Amino acid sequence: MTAPLMTPSQEQFSRRAQALSLTTLNDFVVLYESDAEFTDPFQTVRGRQAIEEVYRSMFLHLVEPRFTKLKFATVARPHGADADEWAVAWQFEFRTKEAGPLIRIPGTSWLMVSNETGLVVRHVDHWDASELMAGYPILSWAIKRIKRRIAKAGHVIETS
Repeated sequence: MTAPLMTPSQEQFSRRAQALSLTTLNDFVVLYESDAEFTDPFQTVRGRQAIEEVYRSMFLHLVEPRFTKLKFATVARPHGADADEWAVAWQFEFRTKEAGPLIRIPGTSWLMVSNETGLVVRHVDHWDASELMAGYPILSWAIKRIKRRIAKAGHVIETS
């Protein structure tokens, strides 16, 4: 089975997302409407400049962050809709320090893309934020403990 073909807009987004760096950041954020909304597990921001700051912060606080393995699906939209909707599966890779281990976090983005301009109007990321925090030794211990407790609680069945 062959992978479905991407649209030219999806190919451009994929190429720029996978080449994203501090020096290519401007080339990437121009794919967003000037008043686009971006949401991830930590924040919701509006406007291209605010979105640029989210990505810039990623490069300032993580070592070698990058997006890989992007896979696109176009969601069926009613005829006459003013935007396309894309689901994008990806893997985010980074280190928390130069000699640290490579951390990989899978995630999915839902993008609303204007039919008129071809630019992203809304971007919502879904990923497990605890995986990011687990890359820091002090937080890692606490997160592992909380996950174990939640896993044990999931096995408790109340009876009446």
